[in-house]
Amino acid sequence: MVECSDKLKKLPPYVFAVMKNLMKDAYSKKLDVIDLSMGNPDLPTPKHVVDRLVDTVTNHPNTHRYPQAKGMPKFRQAVCQFYKNRFDLTFDPETEALARVGSKEGVGHLAAAILDAGAIALVP
Repeated sequence: MVECSDKLKKLPPYVFAVMKNLMKDAYSKKLDVIDLSMGNPDLPTPKHVVDRLVDTVTNHPNTHRYPQAKGMPKFRQAVCQFYKNRFDLTFDPETEALARVGSKEGVGHLAAAILDAGAIALVP
């Protein structure tokens, strides 16, 4: 059997697993619960998005590959355009936009990029 490292053993429980257990307990007590834990959508994906996804994976086999580490250029450009349209902010898609798997990965990478060992950060 493989033994976990000491570092891994010291990790606290995954926060969303803790929250799920708290919610299950609240549901069992018939409490009214609004789940704000993982940010899962409460509405279905819009049809035009699903249609585009189906078209892309059906008709464009070059999309069946891993993207560039920082994300596809077209995606990064679209993100920067969204911020320009929505907030009137301008970003360079080559140096100021980065695709991540999710917000937790992004926050983790951000912390690793800007904090040194022993630094203290408050994260709401």
